[in-house]
Amino acid sequence: RNVDELLGFLLWCTVTPGKRSDVITPKFNSIFENQKPTDLIKSHGKTIRTALEKAGIGQYSRISKCWKQIANNIKPLGKLRNIKRDELLEIDGIGNKTASFFIAHSQPWSEIAVLDVHILKFLKQMFPAYPVPEQTPQDLLEYQRLEFMFLGLCSKWNKTPAEVDTLIWQTNKHS
Repeated sequence: RNVDELLGFLLWCTVTPGKRSDVITPKFNSIFENQKPTDLIKSHGKTIRTALEKAGIGQYSRISKCWKQIANNIKPLGKLRNIKRDELLEIDGIGNKTASFFIAHSQPWSEIAVLDVHILKFLKQMFPAYPVPEQTPQDLLEYQRLEFMFLGLCSKWNKTPAEVDTLIWQTNKHS
């Protein structure tokens, strides 16, 4: 991916939490029909908010603030190719799952887990003696504890985290 594609993907990751991707993606894409992501985030905050409102994205204050922080804090934007989770977590509006999702799907060979409800349910089944929450933990240490458990299984099975994630998702989809 080039810088605009990486930035567009990161911005998309910030608008999808709690929403169905098939509903939010067309709205998101409409924002960038006539402008590049790099141009929009460099514009005034009111311009960003207006674009979000016109598309009907929702959570306008949170997302506008997040996008302005991305523009101000990630320099140069080419840094997105190798950005670390803790750098993304410094941006208001990006949590553990969003940061992990971006890295897992933009950096080849990333050893990271996207702890959503289907993986947490799987971990609860695999490790019944350990406390596993039903929702993605916001505390980074708790997130990492569960992530290490998941990555350990991936290593044991000689599969990438993305491969195991896909297998779990496909299995749960049909149950």
